[in-house]
Amino acid sequence: GDFLPFPQRRNPGTFDTAGWLHRQGAWGVFDERGQRASVASPGPLERWGDRLAESFRAAVTNGLEPTSREAAVIRAMVLGDSPVDDEPLVEAYRDSGTLHVFSVSGMHVAMIGFIGWFALKWLGVPRRPAIMVIILGMFAYAWVTGMKPPAVRSVTMGTVILGAFFLRRRPDLLNALGFALLLAVLVDGHLIFQPGVQLSFGVVAVMGIATTLATRPFAWISWKEPYLPRLLYSKWQERWLRFREKLSLALGGSTAASVGSIPLTLWHFGFLAPVSILASTLIGVFVLALMSLALLAVFLSPVRPAQEWLNRGNGFVAWTCTWIAETFAAIPGGNHTFARERPGKNFLTVYDPGYGNGAAVLHEDGQTVLFDTASAGGFPP
Repeated sequence: GDFLPFPQRRNPGTFDTAGWLHRQGAWGVFDERGQRASVASPGPLERWGDRLAESFRAAVTNGLEPTSREAAVIRAMVLGDSPVDDEPLVEAYRDSGTLHVFSVSGMHVAMIGFIGWFALKWLGVPRRPAIMVIILGMFAYAWVTGMKPPAVRSVTMGTVILGAFFLRRRPDLLNALGFALLLAVLVDGHLIFQPGVQLSFGVVAVMGIATTLATRPFAWISWKEPYLPRLLYSKWQERWLRFREKLSLALGGSTAASVGSIPLTLWHFGFLAPVSILASTLIGVFVLALMSLALLAVFLSPVRPAQEWLNRGNGFVAWTCTWIAETFAAIPGGNHTFARERPGKNFLTVYDPGYGNGAAVLHEDGQTVLFDTASAGGFPP
């Protein structure tokens, strides 16, 4: 065979194969001749992990029609499986700025930790043993879902923060984030060039720096009675105040995350969704409920009827999430798409598919025409 340089992009807007290969650590391309490529079979641990993931996937959707939209949403939110053949569903979440719930990210790992903390506290498990169980649970979830970089980042941060509680030290979000970033670049320095990794670390950094500032516009939500000391609040007054304080903090965190993601989202995707500030906060509540019911369904695997009944209820939660996404996506001016790599108002772009083919796009006065000249073989002499 022959060693060749990286293939360069022949047309605007196409995938940067050369850049992708470089990020994988490759330095050239080997074009083989006369040999059949062989793929090594996965090892025992990989096969066991695949079976475990498949069992997890079935456990959270048993009782639902496998091809239903609700089952697809549950698989997307719990396992990061992209919905197949349902572009309107993906568009609704994208246009509402909530498409991040379809990928296993730090939010999902944090929810696993929160659910585990609540369950272990309800069972009366002491704090220090509970911390170790939660760390193992977060790592197991990240492993089952494919050890995606945002999930690994969140597990690392969660381990550092919970480890500080275990050692009775004061945790620091930005220190934990910096430690996770250091480990990530030591393992693979090319990760920082991936848009998903940049968004994952960048958004968390902005949240750690600006959440307090972003919460100020929502301070009125957690308003307190000035002439009634908090010690004299009734039980329901105290619960209502705690709910409003958490809502104010959630809106502040969502605002910081949305604003912090704007530069990278515009740079990489040319997209902006102002409605995501409220949509992300609202849908996050139902995603937490969906994750909780999905984990409970996994534990109910030995009791199949109860599992199916629970999953059907979770299907309604998934339907509610989709309804929220569709509602916010339909708000006029709720999202904006900015054209990228557009030559100008009127333009002619000639494409080079290779191997003698050819095509051209002519755009003039708001109308577009595609000229597909096909290959030379279609024009015999």
